[in-house]
Amino acid sequence: MINTSFWVQVVLLFLMGLNSPTTYVIGFGYLQELVDNKHKSIYATFWNLSEGLIFVITTIYYWKISSHWVYILSFGYFLCALSLVGSFFLPESPVFLVNEGRLGEAR
Repeated sequence: MINTSFWVQVVLLFLMGLNSPTTYVIGFGYLQELVDNKHKSIYATFWNLSEGLIFVITTIYYWKISSHWVYILSFGYFLCALSLVGSFFLPESPVFLVNEGRLGEAR
């Protein structure tokens, strides 16, 4: 946020993009595994709706509330870093463990 170099910013955005699978793949995968089958579509709809609303809320924030980007971007960076660190502490997925025959760990 205090960077003035274009290329440093490109590298930082690239590194932040590397973290995107943490949220989309791991988070959504866990959501689908931990919810019973009859509620999966509801939770998936809510997940995707909330992901899409991020762009709408951010646009309204800049349009009507404030043009100061530091606060909202700081919050986004904080969540990105939190999900990156948290992904190292997640156990293996229960479905993966069952498929591997490690039933005791899956329980």
